[in-house]
Amino acid sequence: MKIALRADSGDAGPWLSFGEAYTHAGRHATALRALNKSLELVLNHWAREFHTAEVQWQTGLLPQAVSGFKHIRETAPLEALPPVLPSLAETQLALAQHVHATSF
Repeated sequence: MKIALRADSGDAGPWLSFGEAYTHAGRHATALRALNKSLELVLNHWAREFHTAEVQWQTGLLPQAVSGFKHIRETAPLEALPPVLPSLAETQLALAQHVHATSF
């Protein structure tokens, strides 16, 4: 993987793979950096945006995750909606519970 990045650091694919690998290893901050680099290289790719929002949700970055899921909902093709809508709903619920729990 590192060889692929050295050969062409402008290729978004290896960055996405690194992001997924770091996510599975529990290294969420590093995963987000790799995923953000992937998104910089390929704008408006709903699957990359989805994975980034999922990691944000897992790490407690709920407002950012909600924004990411909403952006996908508004801009992605219809095929993206089945995984996006439940994730958006779960994230909004988690954000509402967090706000409720911390507002008293």
